[in-house]
This record gives sequence, C-alpha cells and structure tokens, in this order.
Amino acid sequence: MSQLEIVRSFLAEETEKQENYRILHQLAGCEENGVESYLLTLLCDPEEKLGQLAAKVLFSRNPYLKLTRRVAAMKPVSSLEYGAENEQRWQELITTGLSDFIKMHGDNVSAYIPLTHFPALHQLLVERLEEAGLSAVAKSFARLVNLNQEQERRELIFVPTYLCNLSCPYCYAKNWHHTFGGSATRETIVRLLDWAQTNFITTISLAGGEPTVFRDFAFLTEELRSRTMKLTMASNLLFSPEIGAYLQPELVDFVTAHYDQEYIGNSGLHDRYCRNFAELCKKKISARIRYTLTVDSNPDEWGNILDLCADFAVDSIHFSLTFLNYDRSNTRPFGENELERKITLMGEFCEDALSRKVRPVLCKPVPLCYFSPERMKKYLLEDILQNGCVAMDAHYSRNITVNPDLSIFPCNGLARKGPEITGFASLQEAGSYFKKFISGLEARPFFPQCSSCFYGQNGLCQQACLVEKIQTEIKRPEPV
Repeated sequence: MSQLEIVRSFLAEETEKQENYRILHQLAGCEENGVESYLLTLLCDPEEKLGQLAAKVLFSRNPYLKLTRRVAAMKPVSSLEYGAENEQRWQELITTGLSDFIKMHGDNVSAYIPLTHFPALHQLLVERLEEAGLSAVAKSFARLVNLNQEQERRELIFVPTYLCNLSCPYCYAKNWHHTFGGSATRETIVRLLDWAQTNFITTISLAGGEPTVFRDFAFLTEELRSRTMKLTMASNLLFSPEIGAYLQPELVDFVTAHYDQEYIGNSGLHDRYCRNFAELCKKKISARIRYTLTVDSNPDEWGNILDLCADFAVDSIHFSLTFLNYDRSNTRPFGENELERKITLMGEFCEDALSRKVRPVLCKPVPLCYFSPERMKKYLLEDILQNGCVAMDAHYSRNITVNPDLSIFPCNGLARKGPEITGFASLQEAGSYFKKFISGLEARPFFPQCSSCFYGQNGLCQQACLVEKIQTEIKRPEPV
C-alpha cells in the first residue's frame, strides 16, 4: 500500500482530529503521483482545520503557488534549465488536479473560494471552468480575485515637487526637478484633484522628491480635506512639527518612512526621523520603515536600521535595491559586474532580518533564479519576494505617476514622459497610453536562460524591474 493510499484510508475513517492532522503532514515529503490532486480535494473538507492544513502542505510542496501569473508565459522549450523539479507536480495540479476539483464541485461557487489563496492557479482555473461549460462560475471567480481588473483603481500617485531636503545619490528621481516641472502650482493642484474626483479617485499617494518640502503642502492637504479624499505618502520623515500637524489620522492612511544611510552617525537627522515616526504611531497613523540596499551596504549599516525596527516594535521592513534610473542620472546602482554582490547582500540582509524576527519585504521584483531552491522556498513561504511589479495591473494604470506639471509616466522606474493626466477621460485610458511600451518590456527576457526556466515558462517570474530590462541581456550569476 502506497503512502498516499495509507493517508487516504486513514482520513476516510472516523478518527481523532489530532491524528488526522499528524498523518496529513506525512504528505509534505511524499514523492508519489496524485498527492497534489488529493490535497486540492481536501481544501473544501467539512473539517475547516483539515482544509487549512492541506493548503499549508500544498504550499510547502509547491511554494511557487504563492506567485501571481503576472507576465505572459514564454515559448515552450524541450528541457528546463532552472526549476525543473517543479514541473511534474505543476502539470498534475493544472491538469488532473483542477479537472477533478471542477468535477467534484461543479457550479458550487463557494467551493472555489479556497483556491483564491493560490494566485498561480487563478487564470488557469478560470480557463478550465470555461472549458467545462461553467462560464458563470468562471466569471464569478474572476471577479472574486479581480483577475480581469474589473475593480477600478481608486488611488493616484502624485509628485507635488521633485525638490528634496536630502541628496541621496541613488535616488531614482535624481535631478528630475529639471525634467518634470519643478513644483506644482495651486492651479495645477486644483485641476488635478477636480479630474481625480470626476474619476472617483478617493486617495492621493504623494511621492517625490520629498512631499513635505512642497511650498504649498498646507494648501494641498486642505484641498484633499475639502474633497474628503485620503492621503498616503512616501517621506524621509525630516519634516517640521508645523508640517507634522497637517498629518492627522482622518486624512492620512499610511506613511512609508524611508530611512536613509545618511542618518546613521548624524544624531540630528536620526532623532528627527525617530521623533516623527513616534508621533505618527501616537496618532495611530500606520507607518512602515523603508530601506534601500546599495553597493556599499553592509551588516553594520542595516544593523542600525533593524535596531530601529526593534525600538518601534515593527515586525517588518520594506526594502529595495538601487537601480540605474531611466535617464541614468543617479549613482550607486548595482552594475552588471556586481550582480553576485547584489544577490549576496540581499541574502545576508534577509537572513539577518529574519534572525531578529523582522520580516523583510522586497518592494521590487528580482529574478527568482537569484536564489537556490531551498532559499527561494523559504522566502516565498515567508512572503518576502515579489515575482512581478504592478505596473501592468489595473489596465496598466496601477503605477501611473502624475508629475508637478501634470504629465504622466507609467511608474517611478520608467520615467518616460507622457501627456497631461487631465487629457485622458479616465485612469484606465491613461494606463492604456503606455500599454505597448510596458508589454514590450514585460516580454523581454532579462537573461538568455529565462526562456528555459520553469518560472518564465509559466508566467510566474517577471525576471526584473522593468527599467532594468531596458539594459542589454546580461549573464546570469550563480544562485545563493
């Protein structure tokens, strides 16, 4: 009797629940065929905890199921160079697994809810439901996970100024105050917010530059209040108490608080950052710490920032890695000959953070082949990695950024200047303006080997931030 048959037989009997949970764990390392399909059937078990445990075992065996199919699958190849160990289980999941699940539950819409937790399967499940003649169920599930982006975006990124009270050499917006109109005027603010209201935008997300040095910050916040609109903001947290007074919980949803390396060793900057962070917490405004890894980063540097997380009882830290911006005006990015250092630093930082009970959250996509299968599994299960950016989401409008002169670009990495936002009838129409440009980058391989990778084959890896794809193809380093 096979191990799978033993587990099936045992769970079919009336036994103690704890025994059921214990024996189901035995499937985590089972190499027999049929395990994936069986675990899928258990997701809807009347014993809710058993269904949850089946999901946990399924993720343990196939951590890539946490990945969203963000990009188009590449042309199939005869053999896979990376991630081949996943292929057999994946094929079982998307063929017999989904087919058996559909046969079992038919048009019972609620039965498909557990599958919402497996992003990699969303698109394929909808396709299988359509093939089975269950179009109504397919449409219902697609709406549930917003697969077709039918739920309109209600947030808009706006840069009121590209001026800043710091001069971080790696800043993606380095010197952009010369390119995109310096700072907004009161008239352009009113025009933008009128357009936003017409398009049912409820939240303005401020970026920069540094939004709090904007000369008309008070005017901007009052205009938002008068329209009952909300605000989110990325800030270096060096603002004065007078500016801080405008940041109240009824207006501000959350603040991304970027801690720059320059603060380390500068008690004035460090203390002001900490004072403002503490004040946001006191007001019950959600704030998250953000850190940027550069070619010069080291454990001593990020150790200071992880200490800060401990001081404020913050259990996660958002981070990214420097990149050469669109017009190549910043410095300290990781060059083509520094990819191995980039991977090593990222791994060391993540391991240090996890050892301190702080979850690192990568804000930009990196090639999944940067990591060994063991480390990638760990990082996926810890929800650390991003396999793709959101520039393609919401009909290519998710990262649309409005500049001080009201011109737009598709995201802060891709500063390709477009028309004024107010010239478009909707945010969706503005996103469509960049569709051809973004989809072209999306389909471009980052490494030559991307076409022979399991993740690339199945649309589960974007490979890199889109601005990095503008570079020529480079040699893939060894994973860590």
